[in-house]
Amino acid sequence: MKVELHCHTNISDGSCSFGELLEVAKRESIGHLAITNHDTTMGLQEMVEKGKEKGIEIIPGIEVSGYDFARGRRVHILGYFVEYGHKALEEHDNIWCNHCPDVGTFSGWKYLD
Repeated sequence: MKVELHCHTNISDGSCSFGELLEVAKRESIGHLAITNHDTTMGLQEMVEKGKEKGIEIIPGIEVSGYDFARGRRVHILGYFVEYGHKALEEHDNIWCNHCPDVGTFSGWKYLD
C-alpha cells in the first residue's frame, strides 16, 4: 500500500492540477492521497469524487497556517479528514488569506503578552 499524506494542488502552492496529481498517483500505484492545500478546502468534495472514479482514496485535508509567537515564525498544521466547506474553515480561509501576520499581529487582531 502506498500513501501520500502531504500534497498541494495549484489551488494552493502546488504546480499541478488535481487531475495531473491523480495521474501521477495512478502511475506510482498510490492508493491513498491526502490533498492538504494551504488554508483552503476549495474543491475537495469534487476531488474526493474524482478520486473514487480512478480507484484512489482522496483524504480531504488542509494545511492550516499559524504563527508561533514564542519563536517568532510561521507554522503549519496538517489536518486530515476535514469536513470540507465547514463554516469554521471557510472563515479561517477568509481571515488568513487576507492578512499575512507580522510579529505580534495575527489576522488583524493584536495579541498582548
